[in-house]
Amino acid sequence: MRAPLRLLAVCIPLLCAAPQAVTHAQGQPTLDIYYLDVEGGGGTLIVSPSGAALLIDAGWPGPRDAERILAAARQADLGKTVGDDFAEGKVTLPVILAFDRGNEEERAFWSRVLCEGGRRAEDFHRAVALLTRHDALGETLEWARSRAEDAKRELRAFPDGPARTVLADIADFCVDRVY
Repeated sequence: MRAPLRLLAVCIPLLCAAPQAVTHAQGQPTLDIYYLDVEGGGGTLIVSPSGAALLIDAGWPGPRDAERILAAARQADLGKTVGDDFAEGKVTLPVILAFDRGNEEERAFWSRVLCEGGRRAEDFHRAVALLTRHDALGETLEWARSRAEDAKRELRAFPDGPARTVLADIADFCVDRVY
């Protein structure tokens, strides 16, 4: 029974929404490997050219290794840039809110750019204007903050200590990160 649990503990994917690939100066995606100093051996963060990330060996419980892993994820610049979801045609919560609150012409715009694949260069700026008009980004951020607070409240069931503090910090990081 411990072997499958150990395997799960050793190979855990990083939970960063839509990680972006790290690129060379020429703009070509690369395979990037980060070695982490974790107690009892080394950990490895692998970021594929497509941006998928995998963490192998999360170290020992407690804040030290978790903080090193988080620092490596920041160094790897995991995350996404503004407009990535739009460019990929993803229907996100802000888009759902703007679509729901929009008029017929605005809904036709969202259908064209997200469902029919008919995006033009100027469409991103229009999308941002619609998201702003309907406060879709602000409401989504408030919703995410509320879910992070819910998660931190649930952590109160665990003993106060470094591990609980790190988990609470991760909840805040997921909401407040700038990438």
